[in-house]
Amino acid sequence: MDLAPPVTVGIRGIVDRGTPWSTGWRSPETAQGRNCRVCREWRVLLCTAVLWRSQRWRRSVRVRVAVQCSKLPSGVEDKDIEQLPVYSATSFATYLQSDFCIWMDRLAAECPDHPLCAKMRDPLGLEYFRKLGLDVEEALLVWIRCQHPEWTFLDLHVSAEDAWKYGGDWRWAAAQQTLKALESEVDVIYQAPLYHRDLQLYGIADFILRRGVNGTVEYTIWDTKLSSHAQGHYLAQLACYAEALSSMCSELHSSQPRVVAKVGLVLGAEAARKGTAVELPVPALRPHFLRAWRAFSAFQRRFDARGPPSPLSAVGGGRWAEAAWQLLRDEDDLIIVAGIHKTQRRKLQNLGITKLQQLAAVSPSRLPSLAKSAGLKLATLQRLRLQARLQHKSKSSTIPASKLLANAKQILQHLPHDNEGDLFLDLESSPSPGCNLNYLIGICCRDGQYLTWWAHTVEDEQKNFEAVLDYIFQRRSLYDGMHVYCYGHFEAAAFRHTAERSSAEYKAKTEEFVNDVLVDLLPVVKGSLALGLPGYGLKQVERMYKKARSTDIAIALDSMVVYQKWAEESDGDADTSQLLRHIREYNEDDCKSTMELLRWLRKRCAKVQVPYVPKTSAKRGKAPSKKSETADVSKALEDFKKFVNERCEEEERFRCEMQTQPP
Repeated sequence: MDLAPPVTVGIRGIVDRGTPWSTGWRSPETAQGRNCRVCREWRVLLCTAVLWRSQRWRRSVRVRVAVQCSKLPSGVEDKDIEQLPVYSATSFATYLQSDFCIWMDRLAAECPDHPLCAKMRDPLGLEYFRKLGLDVEEALLVWIRCQHPEWTFLDLHVSAEDAWKYGGDWRWAAAQQTLKALESEVDVIYQAPLYHRDLQLYGIADFILRRGVNGTVEYTIWDTKLSSHAQGHYLAQLACYAEALSSMCSELHSSQPRVVAKVGLVLGAEAARKGTAVELPVPALRPHFLRAWRAFSAFQRRFDARGPPSPLSAVGGGRWAEAAWQLLRDEDDLIIVAGIHKTQRRKLQNLGITKLQQLAAVSPSRLPSLAKSAGLKLATLQRLRLQARLQHKSKSSTIPASKLLANAKQILQHLPHDNEGDLFLDLESSPSPGCNLNYLIGICCRDGQYLTWWAHTVEDEQKNFEAVLDYIFQRRSLYDGMHVYCYGHFEAAAFRHTAERSSAEYKAKTEEFVNDVLVDLLPVVKGSLALGLPGYGLKQVERMYKKARSTDIAIALDSMVVYQKWAEESDGDADTSQLLRHIREYNEDDCKSTMELLRWLRKRCAKVQVPYVPKTSAKRGKAPSKKSETADVSKALEDFKKFVNERCEEEERFRCEMQTQPP
């Protein structure tokens, strides 16, 4: 059946990981071939939409919320939108990260034809990471079944699927299945629906573990994550689950006390395979959760489709990053100045400089006093002003403006001379469960020859890196003084990471390669030139020297998505597969673009004539020790508290502003 996402129904944040605007949405097409829980989430959403249309549903849970919008976008009727005031744990965590993103989520639900809603990040990319996250979840399931066969286990993933049949408050009906499991003293509940009636909070916890401690039944909630590092919004999600489960436990009639004692994060596939979780006591989260929930509820009550909150919190990435950047570009906000930090932006705003054009117009004579007032170094402010001037000038030009920097000589003296044997390197990588698989190493020669090394396993990857090193050093013996060029630090980091598994011979080769042969052009470009561009990524810098790309794959994320599709639905090998051909063409384009960049860079900086001075091979110091799991989760807890404070302060400021306005 061909199903369109029923976002026009006007229901926001209904099911944790079950709506197109939450972090776990899956289309019916991508659900095929996965476990039935994926299909279940889609069916729940469809059934919700159907029930929402029924009069019986409306009579039982009807709530009207008028859209506060003086002029709705084309195609959206000016009418009351009926909604369920039920929120998911995911929506709460999103709010703490970015109030703009949660505002966009609601705008997409209530005004789906709004122009900003078309700026949502490619769902295929989101789906790619969700699939990897599911693999982590399944790895933990395997560990539980293999290492603890004595534990009683209950899978509730079908309970939410069937809950709509009960009609009325189907979320509570779904949560009743979890209550029955708690009463039956099951050791592990998988995909447990949780519902807090007072807060109108619904979510599905990955794992609930039961432990008996000194006559008290203690529950621990585990959540699996693809990332190997704890983050503040992960704890926000767990805090929601803990509050909902605590509310449900209070309704149990039991002779034993029952408490939700801890929450835990299973971070990455390796932790899942070992059954390792970093845990926190619930009391460490609850006071902050309650403060944040009050702010979250107030934010939702005052939703206004005419006035979004600041988009600044969403520029770092996520599904609404492009919408955020669009608004900031329209406002000519300072944040669009390439290289500016948020703290620098805030300091300049405090002095009345809020737009890129204003910064560009600052006179040189004013810079010393302005730098002192803002608490910025004069050189830093001069660079930001120059960047703003170039970007402002480039708005009316097809070719962005550029300017040689004062210290260009010091940078360019370390750029090697051209050599017939030079190579241009680019890697394609995928965050596979438990490792970062570099599935393609591409190298382009000056004569246009393009070479590839494909790897579909960690073992093949290791062999490829060693083969590439052998190839480079053999070529270096033929072309004395040749170098390998790349753009960005990723290639050096990938070779060093892979060398950790290699013999002493290849470890030494890797260090020599990174220190003496590999040349990263990114710091050369940024150190010698200022460009009238919003950023200095390769795809942006290409505007200086080549036309727009015509390959089917345009960005690195597309390459990962296509590779994942090939891994699931192989259409041949490296020689015959159309999917791998698209990746190869994209990688070749990157390699050749790096070669064109070097050619353009030499031409642009031709007036700077300096003798080549090889960089001194600095010995690599001791690798920084990895953070302990305790330190990692402690940092996440501090981030969680920081998010809470920021949102509560914003709500307090809004309340004060409303009180000072005339009636």
